Amino acid sequence: MLNIIPYPEKVQINSQSKSDILCAAVTYTKDPAAGKEGYRMEFDRNTVHIFFADDGGKFYAGQTLNQLRLQRRIPHFSIQDHPKYEYRGFSLDCARHAFKIEDIKKLIGAAALFKLNRFHWHLTDDQGWRIEMKSQKRLNEIGSARSCSAFGGKIDKREYRALYTQDEIREILAYCKERHIEVIPEIDIPGHASAILASYPNLSCTGRPVDVQTKQGIFNNILCVSREKVYSFVFSVLDEICELFPYEYIHIGGDETPTKSWENCPDCRRMKEQLGLKNFHELQSVFTNRIADHLKKKGKKAIVWNESLKGGMLNPEEICVQHWLGGNASFRFAEKGGKVIESDFFHYYCDYPFGMTPLKKTYVFQPEKNYQKCAGQKPYGIEAEIWTEYIRDFNTLCYRYFPRLPAISETAWGYKTSYAAFTERFRCIEPMLKKNGIFPAPEKERDLNPLLRVPDILHFFSGSLCPRKTKCNTDIK
Repeated sequence: MLNIIPYPEKVQINSQSKSDILCAAVTYTKDPAAGKEGYRMEFDRNTVHIFFADDGGKFYAGQTLNQLRLQRRIPHFSIQDHPKYEYRGFSLDCARHAFKIEDIKKLIGAAALFKLNRFHWHLTDDQGWRIEMKSQKRLNEIGSARSCSAFGGKIDKREYRALYTQDEIREILAYCKERHIEVIPEIDIPGHASAILASYPNLSCTGRPVDVQTKQGIFNNILCVSREKVYSFVFSVLDEICELFPYEYIHIGGDETPTKSWENCPDCRRMKEQLGLKNFHELQSVFTNRIADHLKKKGKKAIVWNESLKGGMLNPEEICVQHWLGGNASFRFAEKGGKVIESDFFHYYCDYPFGMTPLKKTYVFQPEKNYQKCAGQKPYGIEAEIWTEYIRDFNTLCYRYFPRLPAISETAWGYKTSYAAFTERFRCIEPMLKKNGIFPAPEKERDLNPLLRVPDILHFFSGSLCPRKTKCNTDIK
């Protein structure tokens, strides 16, 4: 077996004679038969022959070749390969903890090595706004800073302030483009909006002052969907985002939106009654559809988390759903022809300890099975998630993400082998990651003995408990 991740669709060993692939010449030939993002590769004694239909296929053939060159002397072979899923994603939460541009590039480079092609960049949340705005400048001045950080039971009393300039965003976009990765920004609304409301309190139902949150959780600070000024604000922000990001999708969140504020708001209650809505989840659907309609006018489509389906009024032709928990509504959405990105919490949330989500559990998961009952549908794509409430630095990020990310990439590309074979192949490729500043979790910690898993989980969750009282700086202006 050749040491390649994700493993190709078809591999044929043509001869047991071995040659040094590092010294071989490489030829490139365009061949429409290779298919979208696909390629063929043949290695004889002196030459690697690559056939591709498009630039994506040529690039992915190059990533395969980069991995094979680590092995030097290998048997002569033929490879036929193309991806099963169009959407092969990975995420990064920079709202809770931001990361240096150079470190983000390292992550992107590693994702490209494993043929992932969508970067879901979570840039706003209750704990911070991380993207420079030319129009709504209070987001830069107020929303980008919290008075302290109290995640995971640990209090850092220093002010935390981080903001990516639009030039830095463009730098990441250019870096991703070279690696055939589309960047999908997430502006999380109408919930997870404390950083917005700290900057513009008049966008809430009460208009009361709100702080940028200092700890993890779900908060009642949400946008007031009955106020026209909210839509003017959101459209202004999204217009700027659409100008900056050239790709099809904009993620608008929609998860974990408590409706208490709307229930207590006379204007929201009146809006619900006037529209003849059954509940406040349907009111969120009205909000989501209006935002999606605006994006459509800008030539974009919206992605929302699957909680947005609670209102049951989303158009499958205009909105893509990202499933993470509680899948029945997502499966029904797929059955209607809607696109669903699979990011299952129990398998693809990579910020949790290996005691809770061992590497083998991630690798062997088959998300297609959940969709087979939906008229033969399959997910539109696969995406790995990582949230950074408890991840404060890049080394910890790499420890949690690797080798889970390569394992998920093998499902996303579509041609998994056995778990034992995967771990052996990763063992051979791991030095390439380390050389580029990516240090995966040690092998002995990836699949803990069942007796050790419980202490690992308890340690994580005991550390994730927030202190009841948090004394922080109060002089952020």
